[in-house]
Amino acid sequence: MFQSQDIRVSHAEKKQRSGYRILLVDDDEDLLYISQKFIERYEGFVVDTVSSAQKGLEKLKLYSYDVIALQCHV
Repeated sequence: MFQSQDIRVSHAEKKQRSGYRILLVDDDEDLLYISQKFIERYEGFVVDTVSSAQKGLEKLKLYSYDVIALQCHV
């Protein structure tokens, strides 16, 4: 059976996992701001936000991202 002590993470392990870079792309700047602040509450996350796909592509030329989240209109 799974027990809570199985998911405890030491400070050293957190440091090894830190440094995740996330790119959020959305035309709603209020949503970008709230999302960025929510994610950055956790140690080890760097969040970049842009309001267009073109700006997102420009960011990709500068940085490597672990996660890219974007709004798609279908």
